[in-house]
Amino acid sequence: MQQLMRYYELAYLLAVRFMPGLRTALLFVAGLLKTPYRQLPIYDGAVALIELPVLVYGVHYLRGQLEAIVGLVQRFQGVLVPSAILRALVAGLYSRSRANNNKS
Repeated sequence: MQQLMRYYELAYLLAVRFMPGLRTALLFVAGLLKTPYRQLPIYDGAVALIELPVLVYGVHYLRGQLEAIVGLVQRFQGVLVPSAILRALVAGLYSRSRANNNKS
């Protein structure tokens, strides 16, 4: 696990921003792995510069349309759920094949 976290350090630091329930624990692990402190504000800030305006604009644009959005999600639920599962499987297979290629 430590090797994976060191190998994917950039992706790890970027993903931590989107995991509010695990954020403290994941940042603690990053500290235990001796991640340079200067990298965290750079990556977290870069993601925040993208995420926060998108969230603010999205909330402003979608206000009062919650029922329409829920109806749309329910209408396409048969496509969204299998698509998400397929993406997760493809990502897992890709990372496994990449790890196997790195071992050789």
